[in-house]
Amino acid sequence: MRKNNILSKLINRLQALRSTLGSDPAVQQDRIVMGKLLQMIDNTDEVELTCDEVFALLDHYVELEARGEDAARLIPLISDHLDKCHDCFEEYEALSRVLAAAA
Repeated sequence: MRKNNILSKLINRLQALRSTLGSDPAVQQDRIVMGKLLQMIDNTDEVELTCDEVFALLDHYVELEARGEDAARLIPLISDHLDKCHDCFEEYEALSRVLAAAA
């Protein structure tokens, strides 16, 4: 993914301001939240699946893996989402465990 120039500049500026913000806890907390928000935006791909879309396809994805197929290569958008979304990844792990126990 190509980084957005403006976003990269904002992240760099925020990091440069780190030492000049002082010790005010409210300012420090705002800086942390803004940094996380900018990082999330920077990590967003042009095409992504929503959690609902991933959930609808997750059983198919897990079944592909159970058959020994490379599900991450076959359905890369699901793999990318699972790398970024803790909730969907937990659902993926649960489905994987259920399928493994049933086998």
